Amino acid sequence: MGIPEAVKVVLDGKSLGCLDKDNRFRVWLKNFMYSYYSERFIFFVILLNSFSLMMDEPVRTDPYFKTTLSSLNLAISAIFVIEFFIRILVLGFCRGKHAFL
Repeated sequence: MGIPEAVKVVLDGKSLGCLDKDNRFRVWLKNFMYSYYSERFIFFVILLNSFSLMMDEPVRTDPYFKTTLSSLNLAISAIFVIEFFIRILVLGFCRGKHAFL
């Protein structure tokens, strides 16, 4: 299990101008972010987000359902923001061959 050789991420340069490619924290984040389980978790969250978008209807009047769905959407957004920052720390933001942008 794991990432096929064709899609392995190579750390190059400095991420955000301060984290070198040999930085232990950056290497640990790369191994964590591109592990089998974290990739599957992100795919699951994307699927969960799709279902929550399908269930969100303006005609629903149940306040418990709306509160639950709102809390779920907030949690999903927080997970995506955390993933965004981890990927920026690993890949860099906009400079370099494998940068996020």
